[in-house]
Amino acid sequence: MLTHLRVSGFKGIGPAAIDLPLAKLTVVVGENGVGKSSLWQALALTAQSATEQLALYDIVLAGSKWRYPGRIDEIYHRHDPSKPLSVGIDMSASLAGAESIVSYTWTRVAKEEQRAFKHEFSVNGAPIWTVGWLDLAQAFGERRFEANNRGERVSATTPFSFDRVLDEQMLHRRELAGVQHSKNVDDLVQTLRPIFAAYKEQFRKTGYLEALRGKALVALEPGDSNTVGPHGEQLVRVLNNIQARERRKDFSLVRKWAENYGLPHLDSGMQTGGLLSTSAADPQTETSVRIHDFADGAFQGLLLAAQLFLSEPGTLVMIDEPESNLHPRFEKLMAEMLVEAANNNKQLLVSTHSEVLVAALSGLVRSGKIGPQNVAIHELARTDQGLVLRQLDMSSRGLTEWVKSFSAVDDDLNAEWIDGLPE
Repeated sequence: MLTHLRVSGFKGIGPAAIDLPLAKLTVVVGENGVGKSSLWQALALTAQSATEQLALYDIVLAGSKWRYPGRIDEIYHRHDPSKPLSVGIDMSASLAGAESIVSYTWTRVAKEEQRAFKHEFSVNGAPIWTVGWLDLAQAFGERRFEANNRGERVSATTPFSFDRVLDEQMLHRRELAGVQHSKNVDDLVQTLRPIFAAYKEQFRKTGYLEALRGKALVALEPGDSNTVGPHGEQLVRVLNNIQARERRKDFSLVRKWAENYGLPHLDSGMQTGGLLSTSAADPQTETSVRIHDFADGAFQGLLLAAQLFLSEPGTLVMIDEPESNLHPRFEKLMAEMLVEAANNNKQLLVSTHSEVLVAALSGLVRSGKIGPQNVAIHELARTDQGLVLRQLDMSSRGLTEWVKSFSAVDDDLNAEWIDGLPE
């Protein structure tokens, strides 16, 4: 499970890093434009850059988890690639039979036609491995290699650059530092191997649902997919593949939640003409309707249910605005579905504007459906001093404080209502 996400120099997030503690179910709220989605995009960028398009020696902008349509310099804060863009991810992992917190941070800078990467690893807070520059002023000069193990520090120059996120060549070019005969460096390489494997496995099992998703984007042509895609475009393929493989327990969970959202008797298969089809019963007309005629809110509920319950155990799912197109009653239902998924060995990172969703999650903690240690609700705000992240206090009785930006709007509306009362 991921335990922290640190992002700096990415899009609207400036040089002061946002350090986000993560739980089984993490929710970030805040006004539009403060950078909530940017946090998930930075993580999706990291995941696909580590696992996709392996012949490309750079970050992967157009991957299966997130597709950025602009130039690479435009993902930098203020479009300035000479200032570092950095993403750091902590996760729990088993090393030599002991549970540890491992940390990996990659940093990229560029100028003109040059680019430079820096990679940093630590275990339980102790740095063990750094490749790249040690001083930003020397980023485009000589590259350094530094290792720390059992109190021995090895530092040397290296002629190689490692221009991929989690570049595995770091594990094979021990001669890069001229210390190939150092037993401590050899031991560190062996330590790094399971760390690389743990990150790559988690990144492979990472999905991101962006705010832009809808029925018009869904593909009906046959194809194989294990994720609904960032815009829900693979939903019908996933449903059809799961049903065809007779994963009855998984599909029954989706059918249960589809019915909760007003789509009973969900079915998926091949229609005339060789295209795929997903259908459900319309409770009002008692007729069968296909996916493009589903109510928008019902479609959103089905889409999220498919991503949450048809993905592999241990999957990390990031969701922008799960409340999209939902009536408040369905928003409350969404909170219950998110909690069931979190209790079903999924890690969820959610950004939202929904007061109902936040209040409902607090109520589910209070009712004992999920422990307070497994839910983290953060408020991200832009101030004169920059972005400020605040974690709301959560006890076994739920939230003990409320979202400030929600309260400000409530106060404004109450004041306007009182001003409109007859004297």
